[in-house]
Amino acid sequence: MKRFLSLLLILATLSCVITDTMQAQNFGLTANVKGLNLNNLSASEIDEIDYSVLKAFSLNLRLFNDNLWAIRIGAGYEDVQYTVEEETGDGGDFASYLANRNNYLFLLGLEKHFELPGGFSFYPGIIIPITKSGAESYEPLLVDDPLSNDKWRTALGVVLGANIRFLRILHLGAEMQMTYDSFKQEVLSDILQPSEIDVDQLSWRTEFTVGVYF
Repeated sequence: MKRFLSLLLILATLSCVITDTMQAQNFGLTANVKGLNLNNLSASEIDEIDYSVLKAFSLNLRLFNDNLWAIRIGAGYEDVQYTVEEETGDGGDFASYLANRNNYLFLLGLEKHFELPGGFSFYPGIIIPITKSGAESYEPLLVDDPLSNDKWRTALGVVLGANIRFLRILHLGAEMQMTYDSFKQEVLSDILQPSEIDVDQLSWRTEFTVGVYF
């Protein structure tokens, strides 16, 4: 929570710099759909945890000022899947299993948009993803109740995107996001006992975008 408040304060401070010249008619609404997602997870307590995003969708509202700085507010979901594997040399038993859950996403960001000839534009920015994890299911079914991974967590990242304009207001494009996240997660360990581990995650994600800008 402290990290979330700190990140939110940074973004709010940056936003205040540009809101003095905000134009209400200058906004955009964009739908994002997952393209390619690469995750590098590390957790010292277990041998291996592999994490992948099967599908993701979000809606993003952007409010611009005269200099094409944009405040970004988004919401969406993602369907994630991960495997946990551990090999023990002392004869202990470890549950190797596949888990699936839906995450609910909220996104805050600040971007600088640049217009180019021919209807092209691009934008770098910073983003703060806020994730609420949903209930989990397992293969094979190991426990009746899901582990307590239904927590809020925040990350910090950067984004780089590009658009091309059609029909005056329609924009098609793609963006790449890189985020770093550190969080705690429960896994099933020896004799199927829940164990909380510290996970560090560096994520690269590309998304296809379609939106309208006014």
